[in-house]
Amino acid sequence: MPFNFNLYSSLLLPAFIQGVLWFCLLMKRGIKEERLSDKILACILFIYSLHVTHWMLGFAGWYDVHNGFTMFMFYFPFRMPLLLMPLVFFYFKSVVNQRFVLQRKDFWHFLPALLSHLCFLVVAVMDILILREFPFHYNTKGNWAQFVLDPFRYVESNILFYIWTFLYLGWSLKLYRSYQQYLQTHFSDTENLNFRWFRNFLLAILGISIGFLCLDLWNLGTGRNLGYKIFWFGFLITGIAIYYLGHGGYYRISNAAHLLQFEPETTEILPEETILPQVAKQIINFMEIQKPYLQPELSLYELANQLKMSPNQLSKILNQQFGKNFNDFINEYRVNAVKEALQSLDNKHLSLLGIALDCGFNSKATFNRVFQKIAGESPSQFQQKQGSNS
Repeated sequence: MPFNFNLYSSLLLPAFIQGVLWFCLLMKRGIKEERLSDKILACILFIYSLHVTHWMLGFAGWYDVHNGFTMFMFYFPFRMPLLLMPLVFFYFKSVVNQRFVLQRKDFWHFLPALLSHLCFLVVAVMDILILREFPFHYNTKGNWAQFVLDPFRYVESNILFYIWTFLYLGWSLKLYRSYQQYLQTHFSDTENLNFRWFRNFLLAILGISIGFLCLDLWNLGTGRNLGYKIFWFGFLITGIAIYYLGHGGYYRISNAAHLLQFEPETTEILPEETILPQVAKQIINFMEIQKPYLQPELSLYELANQLKMSPNQLSKILNQQFGKNFNDFINEYRVNAVKEALQSLDNKHLSLLGIALDCGFNSKATFNRVFQKIAGESPSQFQQKQGSNS
């Protein structure tokens, strides 16, 4: 198998190897632990690896050997944008909802990709197995590839690619923003569930797509081809994205992700308006007596279960009666508990962080951020005031 090691092919080779390794690791864990998100991410990384492989093999000399390797470059669908972006969208849905499964209604997202790959298959069968005539490019490309596949590949890669990419990027970013609101209304500690790396990855895909779009628009508008070496830099950045997404998906998924059941909100009937103040009073009594906020990983589902109501009902009651989301409601109790502990002489032997952990916070960073937000001053400033008053 020919492979010319040079600057261009050698720098893309590690990206290909990384993609295959992450694919194997994620697929193995996905099958073993029945994680749909790992299986989808493995497929995403494999598609990105194929994308990089096309350019890597081109620089490695496969286009120039004029034999079966060159023929393979013409007939294999290395670029799969129509399949890639729906997978990115469903990957995030499977991460933030452990009960998510692909349903029959979801498969229409993959119909354009299916038609695209079917086109490649028909062309390969006609040229290689039936006609067996290769009059183009040193007898390595047949008539169907020349007159059907090349125009189709241009439409798929340069027109549908951008439409499809920006459409699904928009949907994915919208879903991510809704997920951030869901965290605030369902969890008291959101630090390990933000998945900011996924947002950054979506922005990276957007940046790469805009970069390729600018290059294509330059070629189209000026009629001057920039050359395949300029596009190589885009594939190099894609290789870096492969490592980022593989590492993030394998290591940055929190163990608390099993708590996530993010779904679009459903309309649910609240108690009568006259009863709502009574329900709010019951919630306050429960919080003061049972002190559930002392549990660091308290979620809306757990508190609603203890109060014997649905999560949606509890969330809407907190918004209407207290003017707060679940995160602020719980953390305000924790901040007040810290203040009371700092004012007590019995806790003089405890450190500030120790008191915070006893009051339901599970990290110093979260404690400082939440205390500053709710109390309007840092914990150390409040502690100093208490010392001055004493």
